[in-house]
Amino acid sequence: VTSIGEGAFVESGLCSIKLGSGLKEIKDWAFAWTPLSTVIIPKSVIHIGEGVFEACGDLSSIIVEDGKDSWIKTILILSCRKCGKIKKIKLR
Repeated sequence: VTSIGEGAFVESGLCSIKLGSGLKEIKDWAFAWTPLSTVIIPKSVIHIGEGVFEACGDLSSIIVEDGKDSWIKTILILSCRKCGKIKKIKLR
């Protein structure tokens, strides 16, 4: 899988997911309104759409495997509106 489509898991009840190392993009609203708690974004990701994690109320941690690109942290912060439990976005 190289792309997760727009709204692919919206309101799906998805609690966890393992994103593969070949993933290149996560399109708009892909995981919005799901109970995800932690997400690890592989270093292969080069595009994150708008509102990807919108209203993921249980999301507390996002880890980006390749933390060299500081743009990704800014995009993730903007994609996490209404994520009340978010405690960290870690670039590693």
